[in-house]
Amino acid sequence: EVWFNIGDEKPITMSDGENLTLQIYDFNHDDKVDGGKASFTFGLKNLTKQTSEMANLYGLTRWVGSTMRDTTIPQIHDKLSSELKRCIVEVYKKSIESASSSNIVTSIDKLWLFSCSEVGGKTDNPYALEGTIYPIFTDDNSRLKYNSKGTASNWFTRSAWRSDNYDSYMWVVTNSGGVTNKSGGTALPICFGFCI
Repeated sequence: EVWFNIGDEKPITMSDGENLTLQIYDFNHDDKVDGGKASFTFGLKNLTKQTSEMANLYGLTRWVGSTMRDTTIPQIHDKLSSELKRCIVEVYKKSIESASSSNIVTSIDKLWLFSCSEVGGKTDNPYALEGTIYPIFTDDNSRLKYNSKGTASNWFTRSAWRSDNYDSYMWVVTNSGGVTNKSGGTALPICFGFCI
């Protein structure tokens, strides 16, 4: 009998030669599009070499309609091995519609960024409606991730920073493991997740 634990690691090599380490973030956490719960949710231990802005052409920051979701994430998916791509299942992810709207939209994703609430950064409304925390995240230290040069780095969540006055900020995890708001036009390395 094979047993798995949250935090277990699996190295993968992307088609461009980049080596990444996956970690198990949780079991039976995410809702599959074809019904039921996905058995495993994986995320990165550290961050991709590739960086990306979140902002779309109009400067609005949000997950659905973003440069990150529409362009960067598909590029990353294309670099996964064909074997891994066959195992990935589509799941429903929830996110705030935009920085100026608290409406929650549901998207269907194969690869995605984690929300602020999923990493334990913001748990009040409307952020709490974007998903429940993955148990791998327990404190600031557990959110620390390093870029390809080995330096602790900021990384985007998919959560828009809710504000009536600003349309261009996202919640990011900082290089000390906390959360803050940052312009969606900033290019940052990426922590993505997926389910099998």
